Amino acid sequence: MKKLLGGEVAPAFQPGSEKPTGWNVRAPSKPAPRVPVAAWFMAAALIVAVVAGVMLSRQSKPPVKSAEKTLAVLPFVTSSGDKDEESLSDGIADELLTQLGRTPSLRVSGRTSSFSFKGQKLTDAEIARKLVVEYLITGTFQKIGSQVRIRASLINAADGTMLWGETFTKELTNVFAMQDEIAGLIAQKLQLKLGAAERATRTVNPVAYGLAQKGRQLWLKRSDAALAEAQTVYEEALKVDPDYAEAHSGLADVCLVRGWYSELEGVKQGDRFYGRAREAAQRALQIDPTLAEPHAALGAMNMNEDLLVEAEREFQTALRMNPNYSYAHHWRAHLLGVMGRLDEGVAEMERATQIDPLLLSTLVIQATYLGHAGRHADAVMVSDRAMAVRPNEFLPADGIRALSLFMIGRQEEAVAEARVVTKSATAKPRWWVDANAIYVLRRTGHEDEAKAHAERLLATAPANSYYHVYVAAALGHVGEALSALAQTPVIPTARAMVYYSEIWAEERRSPRFLEVMKELHWSEQYSVAQATLARMSKEPPAKK
Repeated sequence: MKKLLGGEVAPAFQPGSEKPTGWNVRAPSKPAPRVPVAAWFMAAALIVAVVAGVMLSRQSKPPVKSAEKTLAVLPFVTSSGDKDEESLSDGIADELLTQLGRTPSLRVSGRTSSFSFKGQKLTDAEIARKLVVEYLITGTFQKIGSQVRIRASLINAADGTMLWGETFTKELTNVFAMQDEIAGLIAQKLQLKLGAAERATRTVNPVAYGLAQKGRQLWLKRSDAALAEAQTVYEEALKVDPDYAEAHSGLADVCLVRGWYSELEGVKQGDRFYGRAREAAQRALQIDPTLAEPHAALGAMNMNEDLLVEAEREFQTALRMNPNYSYAHHWRAHLLGVMGRLDEGVAEMERATQIDPLLLSTLVIQATYLGHAGRHADAVMVSDRAMAVRPNEFLPADGIRALSLFMIGRQEEAVAEARVVTKSATAKPRWWVDANAIYVLRRTGHEDEAKAHAERLLATAPANSYYHVYVAAALGHVGEALSALAQTPVIPTARAMVYYSEIWAEERRSPRFLEVMKELHWSEQYSVAQATLARMSKEPPAKK
């Protein structure tokens, strides 16, 4: 106040106390002049005005929000109960989701998560809260002869208000034009710009379209039987319409996963599927160069064939075309892990689960990568989410949960999860879960159980199966594990386990380990992995 009024200011200290050391405190040579009362009121008013102005300016600024808008497309409601009609309806909603997913600054929830609420009596607000989105697209679907009629609505999930709604009736052959029109109107309403060229000039054969939608649903189930049937269905669709780009793309996805899973089961035999997958992906892009999915499939194939630079190029192209394609993020995370860039791999998996938070396979791999990064408590939380959404026995979820529970000291629960794996001797897919179970049982004092399961597993595994590699590591047979690793083909996505997993910790401490890395030409990637882990260990934990 004195400063404002032009009076002299001296440092303050309590009367009777010692003067602070180092302060040059000087008593005034003459009494300070008295300040008129009016001046005090004027100064007080000035201060109040300044403070009020600052507070008002702060209140007038809106809270900082992410530039990214969030949206989910829910499956359209059908009234006929006809399965084929429902498949068409789901396909149109899925394609609309894909079109909107290409839009910059818009996060679109993935199909698996958005469609998981079908038949559940939840409000729009409850669904939006579970998917963490601001907007929902809902609608009804009706097939009338050769035409389809859709009533689509854009809902503000916060208050349930309908921001836009319109009815569309078109020939099923012109379904792409209808999807593009709906996507364009929604983007316009949200003041966004679509990120892909329109397909309004393209037509589709209704029979091929229905078969492709069935193939997509089967692909998402991921069982051996469902994948085999999906391949048959896609091939039937292409017999009906050989120039159907999305059917070629779907066939590429199916053959990719069939090859990948066969190699994860222990034997390198994916080539018989990868050739068909590559052919289908390239044909899809010849017909429609705007599709993101074939680029992601090519990226995953390149990665599993150890063409890492080519894989990264394809993934970047896919994500540029559709930043909301969760599998492009998911598969690229594998690539980053193989290249030693674990921190980026964890971030990509988090993005994949942000887009599709209820997708089982993505949740399992996210938990795996969190475990690789030493974040085992987080891995348990994510694996718990995976266990909650799995429709049936899916052992990879039990495998990662067993290892992470052991690492955070919950040994009884870890043993229980490991025994789920050992008692389900024929369930598929298995991936790396047997190694996890054997390791946990051995480290918790159940060595006989661990050895018994290892013997059962290897009794039916081919001689060149990499199960021999991981079983030896899990049992702590360091020399045997390293010798097997040097001699047995291991696909790149399984290589990350060697770099990061606790199962390989004993082997990594062996002087022989670095020699094996050199023999396999993995030294550079492993050095990057170790440097990344060292850097991550010094970083503060991420805020939740």
